Formats: sequence, structure tokens, C-alpha cells
Amino acid sequence: MVSLGGLPEVRLSFERSVANAVSSDGMVVAGKVRTAGGTWHAGRWVFGEGWTDLASTSPLASEALAISANGEVVVGNLVVDSPDLVHAFRWTPERGLEDLNVPYASLLQGVVLQSAEAISADGRFIVGRALVSGSTYQGFLLDTGESLSAEIRGIAHLEGFLGDPAALAGTLELRHPGHSDVIQQYTVTFDGLGRFDLTTPLNGIWDISLHVPRFLKRTICKVPVFGRVQLSLSLLSGDIDGDNEVTLFDFGRLVAAFGSNPGDGNWDAMADLDGDQEITLYDFALLVRNFGRTGDE
Repeated sequence: MVSLGGLPEVRLSFERSVANAVSSDGMVVAGKVRTAGGTWHAGRWVFGEGWTDLASTSPLASEALAISANGEVVVGNLVVDSPDLVHAFRWTPERGLEDLNVPYASLLQGVVLQSAEAISADGRFIVGRALVSGSTYQGFLLDTGESLSAEIRGIAHLEGFLGDPAALAGTLELRHPGHSDVIQQYTVTFDGLGRFDLTTPLNGIWDISLHVPRFLKRTICKVPVFGRVQLSLSLLSGDIDGDNEVTLFDFGRLVAAFGSNPGDGNWDAMADLDGDQEITLYDFALLVRNFGRTGDE
């Protein structure tokens, strides 16, 4: 459990903060904080940094009620004139705090957005309470038309590979769960530990596949891609010919290249399964271990 505290300048108040919502990775929290003047203001807490007053320019009360999956969009309500006049707000790092009735005025036509109480994971859709024609309270669904990109971070555990993963490149695919058609494909590169990262505008639930030459494809199904996503994939070795299975064709290529080094006439880099720049019994061992296996779809 983490105690979130409050604003640095407010240390003696009995109540310092309230947490209402959290990002998908647990690193960002939305809620409210007590100010030095005693007013509650909408606040955003970041791990390792603490609270930020999102409404520091206003003397009136406000509260953050919801947050996007990546923690970059916060919504809630703020008092704009008196306790009886409350408007819905959105906050982003780029634009700061804004009354939602201003940028979307052309859509409202007699409707006042009073409180934004939830937001979709990608930050596009906002729901809450609205005052209609000055007399009736109704729920609202606002399509802002703005979706946030998602960040996919991962680490590839490459079976038996002794070389530098930074010298490799792989292919990452996004597909609708249970379907074979690839919706989006990305080329990924690795650091020396096999880590990779990429940004995608395609928020949603996806089957994610990673293929790296020499290795069988690995797929993780039904991954929620919102905000920041962390993957860990273990890839099996032995697919020399790139057909996503380890067969006699792979065995034949390894035999043909056995004993060779870079520069030799029979050198085959794909047959160097362990990445040590020579084709030896260690490469044979990796192939034999996975002989007959097929990679994920």
C-alpha cells in the first residue's frame, strides 16, 4: 500500500488528499488535494513525483473523478461561479485544465456539461452528468474525436541466443482476437537485453504476435492495448528457413553450413542459432530440442 500524502505546502491538515481513479499501470492517480487556502482542488498524483494541483489558478473547488489508461487525460468537475454552478472539465499536459463546455459548445445546444465522471481508456469518450434546458439532469456521452496512442513495451527471451539482440530485428503484428488477418504490422528492434518498445494509435483488445528470424512465432492473445502495455515473450529457436516450424528443411540447411564461420563459402547466418558466429553442435542441440515444433499463429 502506498500513502499518497498531499501537496508539499499542506502538511498539517487532517485531510490532505482523496484518490478517485488510477491509470492502467498504477503510476498515476486522479483525485483531489487540499490547498494551503483550505479549498479542495482537482489533483493528479504521479509515482515518484507526488501531487500536482490541476486548478491552481482558481480559488474555487474542483475534483478529478476519472483518468485515461495512460494517465495523460483527467476529467472531473469544477465550480465556475458559485456552489450551484458546476462545469465538467478535462485536463491534459498540453492544454492544462479546460471547461468542456467551451471547446464543444457547438455540439451542446442548450446543454451544460456539469460533471465528467468517467473516460474511455484511450481518452476519446467522456461520460457524466449534464443539465438540459436549465431544468432536467441527464447523462451524457461526449465523443471528443481525440484518441491517445498506446505504448507497447516488451522483452523477447530468445532461447539459447548468445549474440547481441541489438543486431536483430523482429516483426510485431496486431490482429483481432481469433482472426488471422493482420491489422497492423511493425518492425521492432531490440536493445542488448532483448527489450523493445513502440507506439501505436490502435487502442483495443488485440492478439499480438512477435516473429524474429531463427525463432518460432510467439502470440499472446487478447491483450488490452491501452496506455502502457508490458509484454514478455519467450521465443523457441530452430526455424532456419522462416516457415514457422522446425523440420528436416531446417536440419538440411544446418548440416550444409556445419563447421562454417562468416566468410566461408557455406556460411549460413540463419543456421547460427546461438549467434556465436560459428555453426557447431550447440546449434544442432537447439534445433534438435525443438524439432517438430510449430510456432503460434
